[in-house]
Amino acid sequence: MALGLSRGDITLLDIEKQVEDRYETIHLGRIGSIGCTNNVICSGGRDGFVSIRDIRQAEEVYRYKAHYQ
Repeated sequence: MALGLSRGDITLLDIEKQVEDRYETIHLGRIGSIGCTNNVICSGGRDGFVSIRDIRQAEEVYRYKAHYQ
């Protein structure tokens, strides 16, 4: 499970083991949307970026400036 936090962080939780698996700062502001499919996490933040990450890798796969406030 992935949780988007108000500080721009994403926490990955392993439900079966009931532990926090990983914690990463992705956005500069709160995360407004998050979606997961297999090993890919997509998130949109108040900073105007959409981030696409493969959880098997440490770095971001793609970052797109989606909108301006």
